[in-house]
Amino acid sequence: MTLIHAIHGTGHPLERNIPPLVDNIEPAVRRAMEKHPDLHGDKIIPSAIEENVRQGVKDLFMLSPSTRNIVKSGDAKVVGAIYNVGSGKIKWLPESTVFNILDGVEKDPNRATNPMAKN
Repeated sequence: MTLIHAIHGTGHPLERNIPPLVDNIEPAVRRAMEKHPDLHGDKIIPSAIEENVRQGVKDLFMLSPSTRNIVKSGDAKVVGAIYNVGSGKIKWLPESTVFNILDGVEKDPNRATNPMAKN
């Protein structure tokens, strides 16, 4: 059973240790379902995986002012990728997607602004 089946209410209940492991994936699955209402069941999985990668990039930018700064300066790149364990192929998100995510984070008042950890 996949998380998608659990969200749709099909399949069996999840064992108690599973929800904390996938709680950060559920929003990505829900966004994929909203963007692609024509896809159902396992057909939504590729879109949900891509949404999850986008969320990972956003989370990195939200939590790391230093990363945002070095990406904006051109000294480093953040890349989003999807590795298909079945085929061994990698699908890279377009660089423009990463910059669009960065632009959105820069406008978000909830982004971290202090690059140093608190003691």
